[in-house]
Amino acid sequence: MDLLKNLVDTSQWNLMAIIALMGVIAALLGGVVQVLVQEWLRRRKENVLEKEFGADFYPKDVIRQSTRYYVRPDYTNMDPAHEPEIRQTISATDPLFDKIEELLNDKASDRHFILFADSGMGKSSFVLNYYAQNRLRSRRKRRRLVVVPLGRPGVDDYIQRIGNKKETVIFLDAFDEDTKAIGDHKKRLTELMKLCQDFRRVLITCRTQFFTRKEEIPEHTGIVRIEPHAKGGKYYEFWKLYLAPLDDAKVARYIRKRFHFWQPRKRRKARALVNKVPLLSVRPMLLTHIPDLINEDVKVEFSFQLYEILVNKWYERERGWIDPATLKSFSEDLAIELYKKRKQRRGEYMPHSEIIAFASNHNLDVESWKLTGRSLLNRNAENQFKFSHRSIMEYLFVKRFLELPVGERVKLIWTDQMKLFL
Repeated sequence: MDLLKNLVDTSQWNLMAIIALMGVIAALLGGVVQVLVQEWLRRRKENVLEKEFGADFYPKDVIRQSTRYYVRPDYTNMDPAHEPEIRQTISATDPLFDKIEELLNDKASDRHFILFADSGMGKSSFVLNYYAQNRLRSRRKRRRLVVVPLGRPGVDDYIQRIGNKKETVIFLDAFDEDTKAIGDHKKRLTELMKLCQDFRRVLITCRTQFFTRKEEIPEHTGIVRIEPHAKGGKYYEFWKLYLAPLDDAKVARYIRKRFHFWQPRKRRKARALVNKVPLLSVRPMLLTHIPDLINEDVKVEFSFQLYEILVNKWYERERGWIDPATLKSFSEDLAIELYKKRKQRRGEYMPHSEIIAFASNHNLDVESWKLTGRSLLNRNAENQFKFSHRSIMEYLFVKRFLELPVGERVKLIWTDQMKLFL
């Protein structure tokens, strides 16, 4: 109380106290200004992405999650997954944005690149944020750049219609989600490269395990060579990069962005949780869900345990409009349905015409749905339903698959991520 009285009583103030008080006020104002600037920049990026292709290619929720609190990653020339501890990568890392700038430079001789990363490490987030950064440049410095998510139908026609290809860089996002590539990735890659042969540069993002080790030629450091099926056919060489896991400094930066300076308690809890569960920093997609976890007594040794926590928290979060058990049953069945018929639909989504009947079988009325902003299930502008991240669908697929009687289990080729959930 005496200290409070002295602060209020200006006669007790001295020069040092006044300077200290002004310093505290300046720090608080600086923190507020920093938060406002970050929010302004985020909204600019978000608006650019939604205006350019949000409704057609990326749902608004995906754009928002990808740009909000984004921390620019590093890259490495070596696969981090081969290290005993994925965050302790032996190879050196450098800023990914700077490297892509260098590779897209007119003086660079290479034209084809592949960015590899495991599920949830931020491949699509990089593509979206790089695109937004490029669009916000001055016209003189801006590149002609297009982004095409390969998990959508009709991408071949879209690529063909792009004009001025010789002056354009094209990013082909999520090659592993291309339904044709899942059936025969060599054939599909050949088709895409023929479609893109006139573009100035081509960058493809893909899951690390999608290509076989045989396709990587050791003597060509940093090169992936894809041989065609037919003998004597043209092969394609790609300069390969790997997304590096977030290091401690980047995780700390994310936590500072996610929880503002007036939330010190949440910051401390988040830091403690990341130290306890290193998997969070390896998978930035999971790191974005840290608000759901900081109040939990989390004990996680395997990735499926973390997904289980996140999915169960989602069920509870939607309780206001749907029974959690009903949402669980619907979501798991939907995951099976989306993966089973991905080739027929040419993507891992369900159109509105089908979702009504499918939901009706679970006693649900789609038109009355009130999906929250943090939902793991998205509905885009065309009323198509898909999960917010492919790994969520894969987890739910495995969950339902293991619950089914052996005779009712669908026979499908599993993705590498599905196998990891076992």
